[in-house]
Amino acid sequence: MTRERVVSEHHSWVFRAAPYVVFVTILLAALLGPTFIARSPLGFGGDLILLVGFMALGRFFLALAGLDTGSAFGGMGSSREMAIAALVEPGLLLGLFAVALPTGSTELGQVVTWITTSPDRVFAISQVLALGALFIVAVAETGRVPVDNPDTHLELTMIHEGNASRI
Repeated sequence: MTRERVVSEHHSWVFRAAPYVVFVTILLAALLGPTFIARSPLGFGGDLILLVGFMALGRFFLALAGLDTGSAFGGMGSSREMAIAALVEPGLLLGLFAVALPTGSTELGQVVTWITTSPDRVFAISQVLALGALFIVAVAETGRVPVDNPDTHLELTMIHEGNASRI
């Protein structure tokens, strides 16, 4: 009922710590978002930058764990992960800043308050274009067909699975 653990003999503490770091960074990124009230649970400015920073830190440790195994397959998976990150994260920041610019703040709570006080602002051309950019980022992040082919049998061609199979 359990899988046998396959761990490289060349790994270090980075490989063991990476799943925990990825989990904590995603949990912290989720805690930044306003859920039931229009205030972030952590409640300080710069939430958009910190949100992307937490996600980038998790991605960095995932790639580091793939490199830490000492295998060529992990190195190629890590390289592909970082290449996608270099293309996706600027688009994510640009889309989030386009939404935050009219509010005058990068705090997620103020952005939500600005949108909820006047819902017609959502249909401004800048907001629609930002939504399009965030949609493209979501497609790239989830590894769907224009960016990735999840139906292939080769794990190397799949973005996240190349590193996840090594952890």
